[in-house]
Amino acid sequence: MTVDTGSSSSNGGKIDRRASLLQARSQRSSMPSLALASQAVTKWDSSISVINSILEPGSSSLQGLSDDQIAGLNDIRELLLMQGEDDDDQTAHIPTDLLRKVQEGGKQKKHHDVTERRTSQHIVAVYGGLETKSTKERLKTAFQATTFTTLLSSMSVRAQTVDIQGPFHESLSGISFGGHNNGESIARAEMRSPLPVTWHALPMEKRIELSQLLSWESLRKWDFDIFHIAELTDGHPLVFVSWAILASPYSQYWMQLSIQHDQASSSSSSSSHESSPTIDVEKMEGYHFLREFRIPPITLVAYLYTIEDDYKNDNPYHNSTHAADVTQSLHAMIQMTKTSADDDLESIDTFLDEIPSIQLFCILLAATVHDVHHPGTNNKYQIHARTDLALQYNDISVLENMHASHAFTRMLNDASNDINLHGDSRCNILHHASQSQIISIRKHTIEAVLHTDMSKHFASVSEIKGFLLSAESTAKADETTSQQQEQPTQRSIIEKTFQTMYKEHGWNLLLYMLHLADISNPAKARDIAIRWADCCLQEFFQQGDKEAKLGLAISPLCDRATTEKPQSQIGFLQFVVQPAFAVLGTAFPQIGSRISPIIERNLQFWEDEKDKSAGKS
Repeated sequence: MTVDTGSSSSNGGKIDRRASLLQARSQRSSMPSLALASQAVTKWDSSISVINSILEPGSSSLQGLSDDQIAGLNDIRELLLMQGEDDDDQTAHIPTDLLRKVQEGGKQKKHHDVTERRTSQHIVAVYGGLETKSTKERLKTAFQATTFTTLLSSMSVRAQTVDIQGPFHESLSGISFGGHNNGESIARAEMRSPLPVTWHALPMEKRIELSQLLSWESLRKWDFDIFHIAELTDGHPLVFVSWAILASPYSQYWMQLSIQHDQASSSSSSSSHESSPTIDVEKMEGYHFLREFRIPPITLVAYLYTIEDDYKNDNPYHNSTHAADVTQSLHAMIQMTKTSADDDLESIDTFLDEIPSIQLFCILLAATVHDVHHPGTNNKYQIHARTDLALQYNDISVLENMHASHAFTRMLNDASNDINLHGDSRCNILHHASQSQIISIRKHTIEAVLHTDMSKHFASVSEIKGFLLSAESTAKADETTSQQQEQPTQRSIIEKTFQTMYKEHGWNLLLYMLHLADISNPAKARDIAIRWADCCLQEFFQQGDKEAKLGLAISPLCDRATTEKPQSQIGFLQFVVQPAFAVLGTAFPQIGSRISPIIERNLQFWEDEKDKSAGKS
């Protein structure tokens, strides 16, 4: 893909703004940097590094190769860069230091060493997909083979028929969305109350606070407190957060109108219900999914209440608050791609310009449903206990397959349990979508939910690194050609590198963002991170209790008698969270500059906590 930065088209201003950001990136570092901490280096990384060193211009190794050998090594390098999740060697993408801790940890007898080994076993099993009980011999073989290389409630939404009168009702019914293929408006009855029914039961002061927290500007913040939202909404964080995001900007518009209407109704001086100021909702910031996919607002609310009710809120971790947190965190990262990493540069839409809105809708919908009906035990437990779910889904991404299936069953099944693609199901948000849109939304949403399988973590990190390195290689080749032609090209080279990556791999980057949103708890403010760590370990311990009761080996980190919280977080941060966000920060420096310092501070905090614990023992 070639970008003509000298174009005089109407997009010239936008291209100039993009170039400003990309030029700023080039001033900080001529090309993307994928330098990782030593403990995050994998066999895949080392293999790429070895080939690069052999092909280094001017090196003695390169001079000794024939043209065919050089071409062959370049082909091998390209294959490695695109290998990703299809690699048969599960150890190839797992950091070698992490594998070594699992392999050699059994020789250590000190309590902290044993705890560290168990943490490493957990990470290898959950995020690398390797079976911990039988991993030792497989890792031993891997090390011997590659010595050079080192994760409404089902309460009926019929209660949604709250009657809103006056100018508020008129302004709602005045918003219409095209019908299925023929431009007809959605029935006015469906517009009767587009806000979650819980909204109307909240006192005015809570509604005002909630409208501020669910504003477009607030929802894009990384320090968003989802626990406060859960308290403020009387236990409905997923309904409100997903509704505020998926229905934006209409959701923000309706909250404003509702508050204005109720305040006017309660004022003796406004008994005549004076008209509210006219707001052009189409010019407000938001995704505008309701208009594009003709989603009836009341149907979206009904679906979200149903999905939230299907999350098991007695799960300490995998509950509706977690789902709401992942949805908001993903939205925040998506919006971060629009902002510059430098305060003196204006907002820029480079990445989002290349992403179809249907993909944005699917990835955010996937975040909402990605853990629906989670049983509180992981895939390894399902397989080892031979649960009905494991048998149904053949031990392959057991929970993720169930989540995706459950989400669309709830959406497309009507009361008679028959699939109803265009019927008037109360939860069918795709009721007015075209057949091609339904197919695309199902395909992308299912793929996204399946991508949240934690066992794909290390392969996913390598996949994104491959995209970045491939783009870097292409840009360097173009730079060499341009220099030979004596043309100033640095700005266009950097722009081409990132724009090509965004356009060709935009969906893959969204999948990666969803996965990182799912593991982003340790990348949040310390108080929030600690609270999530406690929730997670509590659920792990409950699984361990079940495993012990069934006579199964207790999974690493699931034994409440031996697991240490600081070490569990240190391993997770060092080998999973920090390296993964470092790669995302290469693709989007503005995300890296915002999140990476938080990760570093939290890692230091847990290191200090570990030292305090060791001093007491």
